[in-house]
Amino acid sequence: LFHLIKNLSEMENDIKWSTQKSIMFQAGIIKLTVNDLDYGDIEKRLSKLEKKIDTNKKSPAQTISVEKEQVQENKTSKQPTIANVSSTEYWPKVINNLKSKGKLTLFTNLMNTKAVELNDMQLGIVGLTSFGKTVVEQPENKQEISRAILQEIGKEMQVKVEEVQNIVNNQAKTKFDIPINIIDE
Repeated sequence: LFHLIKNLSEMENDIKWSTQKSIMFQAGIIKLTVNDLDYGDIEKRLSKLEKKIDTNKKSPAQTISVEKEQVQENKTSKQPTIANVSSTEYWPKVINNLKSKGKLTLFTNLMNTKAVELNDMQLGIVGLTSFGKTVVEQPENKQEISRAILQEIGKEMQVKVEEVQNIVNNQAKTKFDIPINIIDE
């Protein structure tokens, strides 16, 4: 009770000399309620929680075995990434060509992509973000990329947005680069 009376008189004095009386009053009320809290209970609860966390921690051997299981899971469910794609050697030149023409939106969206010849007339682009796909899919941008390809390799190619999974599967099928046509008679 003595503590409460002392704080009230301090608050009264602060309010009397302040130009912002309502703020001082609100701060004083908050100060009164905070000082009345029992922090000992919170500290006890916190120390109990810390002890529980310490006892539930795994030993280094358990952590290593869990990490090995995760690595094995990743190997079995390995998803192809853009790193698995073999790109054409002229693709970086095409991208730089677009940059030099001032097509910075195309350049920035194609910077981290790879391109694969799907056939003699089509070039597949992989590694685009969702925004990059919408940019490249615009007809005028496809034409601009086709012009840059024509300028670099002297051959007109259609541009197609492709998924990494499809390209990796197709590259795995044609790894030997020998066309096999089976004809049943």
